[in-house]
Amino acid sequence: MLLVAGWYVACTTFGSGCLYTKPVVKLNRVPDIIEPEIVDDQPVEVLLAPTTILQVIADDPDSEQLSCYWHQEGQEDRIETCQREGSLVHTVYRIEFYPELDDTTIEAHIWDFDASDGVEVDFHLTLAGGVL
Repeated sequence: MLLVAGWYVACTTFGSGCLYTKPVVKLNRVPDIIEPEIVDDQPVEVLLAPTTILQVIADDPDSEQLSCYWHQEGQEDRIETCQREGSLVHTVYRIEFYPELDDTTIEAHIWDFDASDGVEVDFHLTLAGGVL
């Protein structure tokens, strides 16, 4: 706000027409989740397979680097720099099959240090029909 006020003072002192050329203040936004599709903030349902692959793709055009981390109960969190292609970032998590994973949740987080905020996707793992 102080930057904008200073701009107007400088414009009126040194020139005219400055109201049309005021500086653009760009705010950093948190990433937008593109995949998987999240409905009403509910966990994404995933059927367990012999090897289950979870993936999150997000759009973030205004940050250089994002951190991705995965949280699975009973496991050490996996933290990494998100893979970037243009404004898109993605992260992948691979799980080998264990029957004990039925009815558990794995969290994926994409954290934007520039915005001091992030987004989370929850994956709810289930066995098809209770068995594999």
